[in-house]
Amino acid sequence: MDKRFFKADGTELLLHDTEDKNWWLQWGEGKEKAFKTFCEKQSILPGLDFNPERAGGKNKGAPEFVYKDCYLDVKVQNQPFFESAKLYKIPPRYAVTLNWSDVRDVREKYQECVIIYWVNWVPVKYIKTAPRKTMPPREVANITIDSLHGIWMIDPPKLFKLEEKAIKDGTLHWYLRRFGDKKGNAKSSYVIDIRDADLIWLDPTCKPLETV
Repeated sequence: MDKRFFKADGTELLLHDTEDKNWWLQWGEGKEKAFKTFCEKQSILPGLDFNPERAGGKNKGAPEFVYKDCYLDVKVQNQPFFESAKLYKIPPRYAVTLNWSDVRDVREKYQECVIIYWVNWVPVKYIKTAPRKTMPPREVANITIDSLHGIWMIDPPKLFKLEEKAIKDGTLHWYLRRFGDKKGNAKSSYVIDIRDADLIWLDPTCKPLETV
């Protein structure tokens, strides 16, 4: 299958290899700094600061931020799950992924940790084609979504409820390319509807959220 992604202005977006964990870790570190800067400019989560437990590269598994009396673990999501409606009945504009290991860490290590989602879709159109031997590729998916840019939070009680709902609804998604992976990439994630989280901030230029 060939997959192509396009920005809102129609230009095609070439995505980096999803299995290149080291590259994505560096990307994530850059996004952590960008998130703090963005929050300061927008007066969101005043007092947000980096977690001193991670200073100097130590304890990289700890949540990225501290805020008031709790930890904040920030999930930056820029790539929509375009086929989420087909696979899990969650509209792709609102589908985000949640690693089961993050739920486990909150339950076992960081009971005061709040999950924060910073969603800002970059591609908004997705085309998938299947190859043919003697004819042009057959288009099997052509999906366009409305842009979405916002920040949501999930406290521990709601996190565990969302995990229960995901298990009940069967939305555990397995990454087919990661079977046998030895780089430490997550093998699976829950797919959840971001509208089930608590909205902190929504870009006023975005189309309003549809009700669940």
